[in-house]
Amino acid sequence: MFSLPWVPSPRSTTPTSRVGVSASTADEAINDAQKADKTRLVRRLCFIKNVFLGDTDKMAARRVGVSQPTGGRWLKAWNEGGVDGLLVWMLKTETRFEKGTNRMI
Repeated sequence: MFSLPWVPSPRSTTPTSRVGVSASTADEAINDAQKADKTRLVRRLCFIKNVFLGDTDKMAARRVGVSQPTGGRWLKAWNEGGVDGLLVWMLKTETRFEKGTNRMI
C-alpha cells in the first residue's frame, strides 16, 4: 500500500500539507481499504482526507463521529508513518481489548 503526504499536527487551524495531495489520491487509499474490508482504516482515512480538504482536526473528527483527541491521535499516527502508521496504531489499540468485547485485557 502507498502512503499519502504528511498532514499538519493536531490543533492546526488551517491545515496544509508539505506535499500537495489530490482528493483522488486520498480516494484511492480509501478505495483500497474498502476493498480489503478494513472499515476502521476507511474511517481514519476519511478523517485524514477531510483534514487535507481544509477541515480543522475538530471538524474532521466530528464528521467521522469521533472526539477531537481521537482525531489528534490519528493525525499523530499518520504523521509518523502514513497508512502504515495508522495500521500500527490500530494494532496497538486492538491488543488492549479482549476480542469481541469492550473489556480491557
